[in-house]
Amino acid sequence: YKFNVRISNGSCTTTMYYFLHISDGARPNVAVPNTTICYPGSGVVAATIPLPAVYKQVINSSYFQEYNARYNFSVVSKPAGSGTPSYGTPGFTETSTVIGNLTMPGEYVFKIKANSGAAGDFIGKEYECAGTSREGTFSIFVSPQINANAGSDQSITCSTSATLNGNDPGTQGSTGQWTLTSKPSGAPDPVITAPTQYNSGVTNLTYTGTYTFTWTITTGTCVSSDQVDINVTAAPSSVTATPATQTVAYNAVATNLTATATGATTYQWYSNTANNNTGGTLIPGATSANYTPPTNIAGTTYYYVVAGNGSCSTPSAAVQVIVTPC
Repeated sequence: YKFNVRISNGSCTTTMYYFLHISDGARPNVAVPNTTICYPGSGVVAATIPLPAVYKQVINSSYFQEYNARYNFSVVSKPAGSGTPSYGTPGFTETSTVIGNLTMPGEYVFKIKANSGAAGDFIGKEYECAGTSREGTFSIFVSPQINANAGSDQSITCSTSATLNGNDPGTQGSTGQWTLTSKPSGAPDPVITAPTQYNSGVTNLTYTGTYTFTWTITTGTCVSSDQVDINVTAAPSSVTATPATQTVAYNAVATNLTATATGATTYQWYSNTANNNTGGTLIPGATSANYTPPTNIAGTTYYYVVAGNGSCSTPSAAVQVIVTPC
């Protein structure tokens, strides 16, 4: 609330203004996030710092009307031998400010404090009412660019997972990010389990071919990327044999058993006396996707196919062929 008192004495008049501020008690601690900027190797750099959220005349149009409070900065610490940082005293309606003359790589630590104008310590009381602090500290990390290294190309066989081996971006404000660049045609997307970790795992490498991943390190405004290939020899998937069961007369012609598989380059059929896909007897010459079971012996026989790709293989479930006697 703004009041004025006018004192007159003949032709002389003096006017004085008074403010009565009622706080909403909702101020958070004064805080500024840490910031990383890239150092190009020489010269001087500057950082743009976001300021706390504006509340002057935002709570309502009269909130801190005409009250010119500002944020003051001071240096807590800086790299040995570096120059003296420069900064202004931004007002409460500004959203950012620039801190300059950052002359060397390293961590610069600053204090920010919300200071009152000349009319009294309204700001101190504002934060006192909220039970919060009118000052805080933050760091500016001036970091040399870290060049990304995605590691050596890999080859994996009969596995659907691998470990990526990028270089560590460190703890001085640089960040890393893995992304998928390319994959074999038709393959589902692999899963990068921890995309921001340099040594993330990757799963769902289910197709034979080359998967390419990009490791990107960001340091402030500087970005560096590198790629790595994972060459996969995958075991066949979705291996099936059909029909699941058939009954055929003795010495009659049985329906062909047909194998389907994703990523298979070879097939081998097996017969079995039990309904499972292990421990069967290899059928010589039965190496195509189709096989016609014999019917010259009455009884029940089970068959399964093993689909192969290089040294990798996957069996189908067993199917049943019942040959009835004459």
